[in-house]
Amino acid sequence: MSKTKSRLQIARDRVADIEAKIERCDEKIASVTSATAELDDLLKERDEIIARAFIDGSSPDTSDCDQRIAAVKKSNAEVLAQAQIAQNARAILDTQLAEANGEFHAAEEERNIAYWKLLSEERGRACSEYNAALNTMRECLNRMDIVSGLSGLYKVPKSVSALARIPGSENIKRVLDQYLCDSDLHRVSFDRGYVDDETKKHWSEVHADVVQRLGLDG
Repeated sequence: MSKTKSRLQIARDRVADIEAKIERCDEKIASVTSATAELDDLLKERDEIIARAFIDGSSPDTSDCDQRIAAVKKSNAEVLAQAQIAQNARAILDTQLAEANGEFHAAEEERNIAYWKLLSEERGRACSEYNAALNTMRECLNRMDIVSGLSGLYKVPKSVSALARIPGSENIKRVLDQYLCDSDLHRVSFDRGYVDDETKKHWSEVHADVVQRLGLDG
């Protein structure tokens, strides 16, 4: 089980690592948009300077704006280059992510099968104990009925209480026979209000105990 959990964790970590790398690539690719927007704003500013100069009949001074445009274009060239590299890297990472997800799902299925086997074995043990307990109850009822029957053979003073037969004992035994496990363990339905809060709490504690004892974590 520990090896199965280890393989699942390794696969989960690999998926997370690749997704983090893809996120960094997407950030680089998205930076092109902001860089392009900055250049567009400067070009619009330059156009406005020229238009205003034309209205005033003067010579437009775009030297400052031209310097900023040149700087942004130079910067954008690097941004575009990095974005292209990120785009190429993302294509590789997409393939790696598909492979990693396949490995993860295979490891998860292996873990689930292992857990199912553990739960099946635990259910078998619980079912055997359940049947044994019901059989013990049935045997006790049989003994009580036998004693009650035998008590009728002996006359005792009225001051001595008679051993009365358990009311409905035959019905109780019939119900016990009905609930002896074969393939399905009798379960109590919580969602329909068949049990009280104390019983629900007990079942929750049993659930937690089984999960911890069988190591059903992860």
